[in-house]
Amino acid sequence: MSQKQSNPEDVKKKEIAQWMLDQLRQHDTLYQNVAAADIAELFGSEFTYINDAGNVAIDKQVLKEFRILTSEDVVWDQGSRYWRWREDYDTVGKRQAD
Repeated sequence: MSQKQSNPEDVKKKEIAQWMLDQLRQHDTLYQNVAAADIAELFGSEFTYINDAGNVAIDKQVLKEFRILTSEDVVWDQGSRYWRWREDYDTVGKRQAD
């Protein structure tokens, strides 16, 4: 029985997700537009794309890895388009701020 080998691109997506978490720890917030621009510059534009609104966005698989790392502690503020640490007033179990 052979072990499944890690795909280098999957490893890179996990690395980017960890970088995002490190940035959040350093700054307490992480704005999507800044993170996406930095990701394109540091890791390559293949990990970003232009979304339907015309904004630079982060690869969905990178975001999936980021959610795995931060599922309990971080919320997405959709109106301001940034991630922040969960506060006592945030709805328990909800990933997006109201």
